[in-house]
Amino acid sequence: MNRDVKILLERIQPLFKRMSQTRYWIRVVNDQFDEQYNFFFHSQHRGMREKSVPLHSIKNYRLEYLEKVISLFKENLNLSIYYAGFKGLRWPSTNKRIQWK
Repeated sequence: MNRDVKILLERIQPLFKRMSQTRYWIRVVNDQFDEQYNFFFHSQHRGMREKSVPLHSIKNYRLEYLEKVISLFKENLNLSIYYAGFKGLRWPSTNKRIQWK
């Protein structure tokens, strides 16, 4: 398993409590200034504020590498993933847009 994926999964385990009426998702942010990808774990219990916890930063600033990490991550954990800062960029293998909004 990829080192970055392993770190992400280890850091998510204590946060992902599988409580009822709670939404969980991951946000991946393209930090163009520091040339890295930042991962955040979000959760929101019904009627409560959204919580965001920084998980990990990937220093390998290549879309091919990020695509591989995301693919391995999805194999191990089925959480929704939202992207920020990827406007106009496409995945190298499929040419699909990364960010829609």
